[in-house]
Amino acid sequence: MYCIECGKEIQAIQKHCNHCGFSQENLINDQQLREAKKRSITDFDIHTFKISWNLWDEYSKTIFVSTICALVSMLFPWISLGPMDINGFQRGHFLILVLWIYPAYCLLKNQDINKNQGYFISVLSVMWVSYSMFFSEAADHPWINTKGIGAIIFTVASITLAAGISKYKRLNID
Repeated sequence: MYCIECGKEIQAIQKHCNHCGFSQENLINDQQLREAKKRSITDFDIHTFKISWNLWDEYSKTIFVSTICALVSMLFPWISLGPMDINGFQRGHFLILVLWIYPAYCLLKNQDINKNQGYFISVLSVMWVSYSMFFSEAADHPWINTKGIGAIIFTVASITLAAGISKYKRLNID
């Protein structure tokens, strides 16, 4: 049985939901059950947050994986100074990840992504990395390698984000 308010699974003998406290004394019909299930999948609740990997198509998975790769790329070297490496967090490139919140949030909330905004985020991310690798003050020194693996992973993630956004469609949960 499912709670008619929050959609979480509860035992049939319960009079109140353990998750939201809503009274379960009224019988639920099929329409209410569908609405409850839909709310439980699309509402963001930090305590019961689940990723719908099995329900996502390849484009949704591409958006998710590219976002994770962009985050992980911050841990890898972006600049090599001989024996010392500087990762994306040390260099301050994590700030660009703020833009990546929008497509990830829309994906996890099962909302439509504005394709123009998504493309803008991808293009801006590639431009950010290009500037960092070729036009920053570090690129002027021959002994500094500004093309670290972190920057390369981030660039690939930015391009795959655009590919995922191009065909993304939110789930139809009915």
